[in-house]
Amino acid sequence: MPKYKIYTSYARTAIYLALLSIGAKGKKVLLPAFICATTLPDAMVQAGGIPVFVDIDVHSLEMIQDDIKSKISSDTVAIISHHYYCAYMDYVVKIQDISKKYNLIHIEDRAHCYGLKKDLIGDAAIYSFSKNMISPGGGLIVTKDHKIWQECLSIQDKNKSIFHTFILNTEAFSYMEAIKNDRSCKGYKKWGLLKFIKMSASKLLKILGFYQKNYFYKITSNDIGKNFHIFDTRMTSEQLKYILIAIRKLRLAINTRKKVASRLNEILPSFLNVDNNIFTNYVIYSDELEKLEPIFGDLNIKTRRVWPYFQKYWHQQKTASVEELSKKLLLIDLDCFNEEKIGKLRGVLNGN
Repeated sequence: MPKYKIYTSYARTAIYLALLSIGAKGKKVLLPAFICATTLPDAMVQAGGIPVFVDIDVHSLEMIQDDIKSKISSDTVAIISHHYYCAYMDYVVKIQDISKKYNLIHIEDRAHCYGLKKDLIGDAAIYSFSKNMISPGGGLIVTKDHKIWQECLSIQDKNKSIFHTFILNTEAFSYMEAIKNDRSCKGYKKWGLLKFIKMSASKLLKILGFYQKNYFYKITSNDIGKNFHIFDTRMTSEQLKYILIAIRKLRLAINTRKKVASRLNEILPSFLNVDNNIFTNYVIYSDELEKLEPIFGDLNIKTRRVWPYFQKYWHQQKTASVEELSKKLLLIDLDCFNEEKIGKLRGVLNGN
């Protein structure tokens, strides 16, 4: 079966465009409760959809099937499954079976999984080009459904802005610099004058209404049901050029991260250590994160908790499983590691 592709400005706009294409406005969309609140729920609400959170198993991170079935109603249009931290989740086959049984669209959120060689299971999947490589944003929709593909292209064609290329390139390449600094474990650089002028002009065009802005990072559960204007979701040619360069370097980066992860498996309580993992981050599950975080900090290894801040805007996400994971999971940046740091980490953890 042929697969169709649609390129987008970011992965979050890929989800948004995919939801628009299936007619999610006024409809319910099921998604995992354990998810970043600034992407999927934000995209759904701006597309006119109603997020319905499904609880997950705290050990496997699978959406609980009984909870899925109990929340499907006559106005449910889709289920979104999620692959966590570059680990391919086999349970999506079960989600596809449920989707077919209830005549729903199944969208796989593969934002972290570009470069993972696994066939499409759902009706569509979205990818990010910036989760596991350094690029100026960029997203991708892959679908087996010709109607979804046609509708996505039609929506993009009908909602073009003459300022889109300037604004997106300004913001996306600024984003790329931030990623580059973050993954090299260096501090952020101050803006130069030209960059300041471009960012200011971009902001002014939005304020004056010359460019239809999006509301990612600003949506809350109170915004469900509001009417949002459709915004331009296209990828620019400049983005695509840099992304194609980054893709050529991706396999080497994946192999390097796998080697580091293999070494860390010897000394850390790993989580999601499955065969199909290309390691955006190394994930650990521990009751002692408060003790571990300073150790990584002293070695200049970047870590972060899972989505702690924006969750407060979506009280529906607060299940016991999500609360436990938010307190016990830690994401570790593999790009900051070298043999010396691995050796020092081993020594500290062994009490040497």
